[in-house]
This record gives sequence, C-alpha cells and structure tokens, in this order.
Amino acid sequence: MNIQRHKIILLSIVFTLICMVNLHSQDVRDRLFKDADATLAEAKRTRAELYSPSFFEDGFDSYMDAENMLREGDDLEDIKIKINDAVFNLRKANEIAVKFAQEYEYLVNAREDAIKVDSDENDPENWIKAESLLRSAAEELEDEDKSDADEDAFDGEKAYRSAELNSIKKKYLNQTWELIDHAKDENVNREAPKTLADSEMLIKEAETELIQNRYDTDRARDLAMKAYYQANHAKFISKTIREINDGIITIEDLILISEEPLVTIGQLFDFVPHFDSGYATPSFQIQELIKNLQKENSDNEAEIDNLNSRIKEYENELGGITEEKSQLRERLAKIEDYRKRVDEVSNSFSNSEAIVIVDEEKITIRLISLTFDSGQSVIQPRYFSLLTKIQDAIKKFPNAVISVEGHTDAYGKDKANLQLSQQRAQAVFQYLFANLDLERDKIFAIGYGESRPIANNESDEGRRKNRRIDIVIRPEKAY
Repeated sequence: MNIQRHKIILLSIVFTLICMVNLHSQDVRDRLFKDADATLAEAKRTRAELYSPSFFEDGFDSYMDAENMLREGDDLEDIKIKINDAVFNLRKANEIAVKFAQEYEYLVNAREDAIKVDSDENDPENWIKAESLLRSAAEELEDEDKSDADEDAFDGEKAYRSAELNSIKKKYLNQTWELIDHAKDENVNREAPKTLADSEMLIKEAETELIQNRYDTDRARDLAMKAYYQANHAKFISKTIREINDGIITIEDLILISEEPLVTIGQLFDFVPHFDSGYATPSFQIQELIKNLQKENSDNEAEIDNLNSRIKEYENELGGITEEKSQLRERLAKIEDYRKRVDEVSNSFSNSEAIVIVDEEKITIRLISLTFDSGQSVIQPRYFSLLTKIQDAIKKFPNAVISVEGHTDAYGKDKANLQLSQQRAQAVFQYLFANLDLERDKIFAIGYGESRPIANNESDEGRRKNRRIDIVIRPEKAY
C-alpha cells in the first residue's frame, strides 16, 4: 500500500517538473521571439508576402529555422542569429510592402475587385497572368528597378481588370441569362410576366454598361445582381401562385405568412402588432418607432457635436491664460480618464452578458445573462465569473456608491414580486460585499418589484427583459 502511494507521489512530482519545464521553455521562447513575432504580425498586416515576396520569404524561412533550432535544443547564440536575420528581412519586407501599396494603389484595388467576383475560379488564365505580373513588379521594386516595376504594375492591372470583366460575365451575366431561359421554359412569365421582364431589361442594361464602361464594372455588376434577383423573384411568385391554384396553400396561409416579418420587427421594439384591421396600423406604428429611434440617434449626434464645440470653446478660451489653460487641461485629462474607465467597463462584457448604460451621474450594468430559478434567489455557480467582472468594474471607481437593484415582470402579485426582487438583489449584494473591500455605507441592495419596467410586459421578450438585476455605480465627481 505504501509502495503504491510512493509511486503516485513520484508520478505527481515528475508531472509537476514536466509542466515547469514546459512553462519555462514557453517563457524562453516568448522572450527570444518577441520582436520577431511582432514583426511577422506586422508583415501579415501589410501583405508583405505579396508586395515584398523575396524579403518576406527570406525572413519567414529564418523565422521557421529559428523555431526548429529552439525545438531541437541548438545553441542559443545560433538561434539568436537566425532570429535577428528574420527580423531584419521582415522589417525590410514591411517597408517595401507599404511603399508598394502606396505607389501601386491602382493595382492593389484591381486585385481586390477581381477577388470579389471570384476571378481566380472564373478566369484562371488572366488571374494567373496578373498574379505573376504583380510578383514581378514587387520583386523589381525590391531591386529598386522602378521603371520595370511601373511597367509590370500597369500590365498587371489590365490583367486583373480583364479577369474581373470575364468573371462578371460568367458569374452574373451568363448565370442570369441561364436563369431567365430556365424560367421561360417553366412558363414563369405566365404568372409573373412583369417581374421576369424587369429581370431581362436589367441584364441587357448590364451588358450595355460593360461595353460602354470597360474599366468601371461596379454599375454593371450591380445591375446584373439585380437582374439575377428579379429572375429568382419571378420564379418565387410563380411557384406561390401555382401552390395557391393547386390548393397546397390557401389565401389565408399567404396572409399569415406575410404578417410574420412585421411581427419579427415588432419584437425588436418590444411591440406586438395587431392585424385585425389590416397592415396599415401596425406598419405605421413600426415606422413611428423607427423614426423615434432615428431621432434619438440624431439627437445623440447633435449632443456629441455640441460637446465637441464646447471643448473647442474651452480650448479657445485657454488662449494666453496660462493658469486657466493648465486647469482646463487637467480637467480634460480627468474627463478622458473617466471615459477610458467607462469604456473599459463597457468592453469587458459581451452583448449576451450585460448592457452598460452611462449617463451624467451613474453607470448602470444591466445583467442580461444572470437569471434565477423560478421563485428562488440563490445565485448559481455558473454566474460567479460574471460577478467577478462586476467586481472589476466597481474597482475602477474608488469611493463610488453602489446599488444592487432587483426587478421583476408584471406577472404575479405586487407584494410577492417586490419581496422576490429584494431577495435577489440582496443575494447579489452579499456576494459582492463579501468579495470586495468596500465600506458598508458604500453599497446597498433594493428591490423595485414590477414598478420600473424597461420593456412591454405583453410579450415574452419584454417580460424577460424586465426580470433583471441592475448594478448601479455612482462615482465621485470625475471632473
């Protein structure tokens, strides 16, 4: 029995030593490759493998050699030499790649446009030619042969544009004509003649546009895509009418199906549309909700502009008054620091975890994902990590007053809802107070029951939003 126990202890020690060795190795690797990793990441961002291929390939080969040498336990000085060689070449690749992208922006844009329409698949001949010319131009720029680089870049753009044009014809024009012909074979124009005719008119316009504007394919592509859509649209209309005629779906089914999109949009606004008098009223109501949202956004933008104007006024007033300038700079720095901390809190939560609402006096963290079992106030362990984020947020605002607010939906008796909301708020309060170094008068819990809804209690989604815990942080005056 003791022998078995000793074996287990020995295996645990060996396992621990292996882990320590691995951690040490990773730490050594990270320190050795710090500059190389950063330079390689920058090279990927600048597309150095395309715009400075020779220097990039030399640098990347040295980087991989250093990785292999470290893995095989080679001499540390030899590894450092390889890493330095990698960093040198990759930095040179970055420098040339940036210069190439600026000098030959027209070539870079032509390549991106060709990629958008899958030119590598639809016109491989011109695509391969263009890629070869781009590499030649890049290598010539590396050799400081600007004249030849200019010539190859010019020819490369033409090859990419040809590939793009041929791809558009194949991907959009040919496919659309095939779709239109197929629709005609199926007699779609019997049920949807206007829509199919519209598709044919658009595809003819696209062909004309391609002929008249050889190097500007945006409008032609747009027209071709619209034509393709209208041909499919015509097929859908024809199919639906035939299903009605064949009794597969009824007119009532069609009306109910047509109501579903408005119901879905209404749910986004916690609004339940009613269709007992047709579409006009719910459509108008949804339009008004959208207009209100647009106005709110516009008001927010106006407020931001106003704040920016005030900041500029402050800066102008600073003029030659040294003391006031210093004070205002300090105040602006405090404002910036406060905004930074608020942004850090907002960014620490995913959209599914919490919503952070900020106004002049307080920061409200609305815990979307924190839920309780029905009628219960016990916090489940799976929410501890979320509450740890709450603790981190509170720590960013020393001396703030914290209130934990519990809310319910409107279902159930008022008194029971009020009591349950208080119990749940108290549970969260006790967890936070136990894990934070806070004075007792700086944090408290309060339950509001159903008295402060944020959504419509008529819908399931609205009631779900109303059942919530809000953490309200009231910081000291930041500035």
